[in-house]
Amino acid sequence: MVDYNRRMLIRGMGAATTIGFAGCISGPSSGSGGGEFPSQDIRHIVPYGEGGGSDTYARAILPTVGEELGVNVQIENVPGAESIAGITEAFVAEPDGYTHVGHTLPTAGISWLLNPTNEDLSKLKGVCQYGRTPYVIFANPELGIEGPEDLANRYANGELSDFGGSLGAANHAAMIELRNQGDIEWGEWVVYDGSGPTIQAAASGEIPAGVATDSAAAGAADEGTIDMVAALTTQGSTVFPDLPTTSDAGWADVDFAGEITRTASVAPETPDERVQTLADAYEAAINSDEVQQWSDETGNEVLFRGPEETTQAIQDAFSIDDRIDLDELRE
Repeated sequence: MVDYNRRMLIRGMGAATTIGFAGCISGPSSGSGGGEFPSQDIRHIVPYGEGGGSDTYARAILPTVGEELGVNVQIENVPGAESIAGITEAFVAEPDGYTHVGHTLPTAGISWLLNPTNEDLSKLKGVCQYGRTPYVIFANPELGIEGPEDLANRYANGELSDFGGSLGAANHAAMIELRNQGDIEWGEWVVYDGSGPTIQAAASGEIPAGVATDSAAAGAADEGTIDMVAALTTQGSTVFPDLPTTSDAGWADVDFAGEITRTASVAPETPDERVQTLADAYEAAINSDEVQQWSDETGNEVLFRGPEETTQAIQDAFSIDDRIDLDELRE
């Protein structure tokens, strides 16, 4: 067993499905007249249930976004259809900047490609990207896996076959690519509903190894119920800073699906100046002492990419079928 150090996590979650954060009344954009934006509460849709990664990020960052804008930001959980229900609600909202959605890429693109709707969600307008969450590979500790090469060899020689993760998710796409490239020749993809059940299955020995987000794996790694093997990106993990990357392992670059990026988007016809106002508030929030401290304490990585880069990332995610075989994700 290899012991990979990680930073300690402080965990928490919001208690309510919808919650408002009061902004500073004296904020520069708080006026109600003259066409100023914003002049009323802003709605932020989380297209997943309470307590998940997107919900946690929203409740950590949006209070400061509201302070920067000088208005309340109402967080509303709208789960369903692998995030497509909440994203669609934002897509069809009035394009005035008062409703935006915090989703993940490339997950949203994959979900929509597997189950397309009438709305062309690739036309979402990006506000910003504000967080990054890598996937990590872990194994049952009784196997005594000694790093990524040992894991790959055991799959190659047939000692191991099953591998666990979510069906049709980004981590599934990344692992298919690694298999197709001959890096980890797993045999059967065992489907679990998210990171938690996958981690539990590996810890119990139901599967030999699996993949989940780094923040989700942290608790089990602390308890010694799973052994960490590798990060599924070339950039590694801030939660497990000593964990080998795909580059360290000599594996294919699967960064296009080896991590999820926290993304804020609005309806397609939202005016550019309102998008920029929202983006500026996010950037200030990301750089604030409060959010930086939260990131340092929890290991939830924050970053900032502006509207143009974010819109391009949305288009790339919703055309990811150029890189992956959707039929393989359905198996």
